[in-house]
Amino acid sequence: MSKNISKIDISWYKIPEIKIKVFITLIKPLYDIIEGKKIQKSEPDIFAQELWMALYNMTNEEWEKEHKKIQIERVWTMALGIFHQNIMGSFDNWENYKKGHKSGCDIGKIDGSCIAEIKNNINTMNSSSKESVLKKLKKQKELNKRTLLVIVNGDIKNYVKDGIEFISGRMFYNELSGRSNFMDDLLLTLTECFIHYKTYNALTDSLKKT
Repeated sequence: MSKNISKIDISWYKIPEIKIKVFITLIKPLYDIIEGKKIQKSEPDIFAQELWMALYNMTNEEWEKEHKKIQIERVWTMALGIFHQNIMGSFDNWENYKKGHKSGCDIGKIDGSCIAEIKNNINTMNSSSKESVLKKLKKQKELNKRTLLVIVNGDIKNYVKDGIEFISGRMFYNELSGRSNFMDDLLLTLTECFIHYKTYNALTDSLKKT
């Protein structure tokens, strides 16, 4: 990537708190899905398929098209959750924890004073997984760390339970960036990026031009 990236028109980029080179790296898995590189074929449930086709008077071709859309949406939602986690961990004084980190959590402050678990939506946790997450965070709280469970999407009311802070993605982005509209600008940046550049190569190639 060109060292003269600052000379290129990147007016679509609205989140200066995150270095654009970092953003471009983190957005690649989303482009992989758009370009069909991350979609794994799964064997359909023949009962579900036949009943769905009968209920909605669909042809086999129509069902396969709908089934593919559902698969893509599922993978897309998961990838966006990871994207948010990585963006949050890329702010100054924060870091993303690698898989297998001793805390078992997602991100934390570099000085070790705060640690957070990131979930894309409240319904991504069943009762057992929620219990596991809270158990991890309680252990960190016992080490006198500030502990956060961040729910990126949904109308989450911020509250504290057993010393663990439950906080919305919008409020956490507000805290990280120091501005209330960061999450809006992140969405705008993603939208504009995908509108302007249909493939990852198109994005990276445009940034090489000086």
